[in-house]
Amino acid sequence: KGQRGAEWLSEIGKNLTFSVLCGFKWNEISLFTVNVIVALSIVKGLKKFTDLNFKIKWPNDILAENKKIAGVLIENSFKGQHEIQTIIGIGINVNQGNFDLLPQASSLFLLANKDFDKDALLAEIVNELKSNLEAVKLQGEDCFWNEYHKILYKKDKVSTFEDLQNKRFVGKISEVTREGKLAVTSTANQDNPLMPNAEVRGTPILAIAVWEHAYYLHYQNKRNEYLTAIFNVIDWNVVNIKYETAIRKI
Repeated sequence: KGQRGAEWLSEIGKNLTFSVLCGFKWNEISLFTVNVIVALSIVKGLKKFTDLNFKIKWPNDILAENKKIAGVLIENSFKGQHEIQTIIGIGINVNQGNFDLLPQASSLFLLANKDFDKDALLAEIVNELKSNLEAVKLQGEDCFWNEYHKILYKKDKVSTFEDLQNKRFVGKISEVTREGKLAVTSTANQDNPLMPNAEVRGTPILAIAVWEHAYYLHYQNKRNEYLTAIFNVIDWNVVNIKYETAIRKI
């Protein structure tokens, strides 16, 4: 079973499909942080066995080399006033070799060109999940969200999206909010994310003037030389501090 009733098709004996039952106090962890921790646990578990390039695609897919290899379905139910019971369903394409009708899907076997021990994968992922669900109670949620955004698929890349009215538009994924919503920055014409009309405001880290009036007196039309000179005098430690401050706000 997939999200919104979609089906997860799996060859018998080739893949992993399993569920994990967890319980939380309502004030221990926010609901979508569970999704974040599950996705990270899968990726960290898989990385113990392969060096494939993994990404998390909002809201519930795991990609390897831009192909879907895993999906997550989480169902929550409230038990009393303070307890939440969560069923985490996970499907991973491990050793399946045929995806003729699913061109966007693949498996660890096809991408890494080797068979994988499903039992070992299962044990590692469950151990990662258990460890991370305990760690979040002590460390807080921010560190998990920071890791999540680092491997969020197409973050900060220009892409085409579709709104609730089925209208397509171009924008960039800026973040996933703590409520689990995808925040997309889209500006019209020549506007940029620093302007007041941006749907999601950006944070300036480094700015360089490239209009001719900024460099023509000394460099005429030699913009490359001007930029090289600028890069040689930039205090990159200050830029890094601005960057680290900005990502902590995500």
